[in-house]
Amino acid sequence: MNPALWSADNLSSDEEEEEGSKRDLYDTGRRMFSFVIDAKEAMFNNSDKFILMSLKAIRNILMKCVRESKTDLISIVLFNTNDITSTNFEHITNFIPLGDLNAEKIIKLEKLIESHQLDEIKKYVCDSNMAATLSSKNVLKNTLWHCQSLVEKVSVKISHHCIVMFTPVDFPKEDYKLVLQQANDMGTQKKTSLTVIGLGTFNYSSLYKEVLVRANNLSSDEWTEPGEFNTVESIVNAINTHKNAVRCFRRLNLCLGDGLEIEMAAYNIIRGRTGLSPASTYVSREDNQTVQSSTVLETKNDGELVLPNEVSYSTKVKGKGLPAYLA
Repeated sequence: MNPALWSADNLSSDEEEEEGSKRDLYDTGRRMFSFVIDAKEAMFNNSDKFILMSLKAIRNILMKCVRESKTDLISIVLFNTNDITSTNFEHITNFIPLGDLNAEKIIKLEKLIESHQLDEIKKYVCDSNMAATLSSKNVLKNTLWHCQSLVEKVSVKISHHCIVMFTPVDFPKEDYKLVLQQANDMGTQKKTSLTVIGLGTFNYSSLYKEVLVRANNLSSDEWTEPGEFNTVESIVNAINTHKNAVRCFRRLNLCLGDGLEIEMAAYNIIRGRTGLSPASTYVSREDNQTVQSSTVLETKNDGELVLPNEVSYSTKVKGKGLPAYLA
């Protein structure tokens, strides 16, 4: 075969190694988490129950992630806010801007949770007059768009972008057609997943079922409605279902000729020894049947059997044999 027609032009992974990086050779790319919190007044009812549950769940996830990987990227976005200037979309605020996961971000959440001083978030809540105008702003559709656009702001490969939305409102008053169109666009991104955490009495069938089916590229039969999110643990478990995606660890581009190329990808689906190999056994040389094996001791001179209690062991120390218990 002509070597010019079959050549490996490029060998890469899902995340290109940064210059001077000492990471493992089979780096599988960075995970990215976008936590999206509804800032409507309903989140702060019942002594701030819903907002505190959301923050605690996010904190627990980040504490797990920081132990698993040092390369994850995270952001926390507020929507339905009174902020109309800080992002490209009105009423959307980057509460914690996109960046590397570190202790400072977790400590910031910890202070909000422990002190119950949520003024830093409550200052973004719309007053009654502004809240009445949100229905014409397509905030939900723009929020999904904003989260997708965050990927374009990083220079590294993203292996999986997990978007998690916390909201108590199951009937957002806006153009459903535009929301579904945005969900369709998300469904074309194979490395993106969307989870909606419906707080309180939440009906997914009104809109969010269709949004989740389209955004996660599922069929209606594949989607199952989650249970009620009454505890932080139930929220964390729902988010964990999207954490570990199967990711390519090595990609090989092959050139077959002018204008004809193919790409091969390798996936490390099974990690570690899984017990697929059977234990070794002794078999008879004559009939290949399994035999029981045992060891016997014999004297060197006459081949007489020696019992275990008749054997003493010694260890050589500087050329001298000493009993084993003295060595």
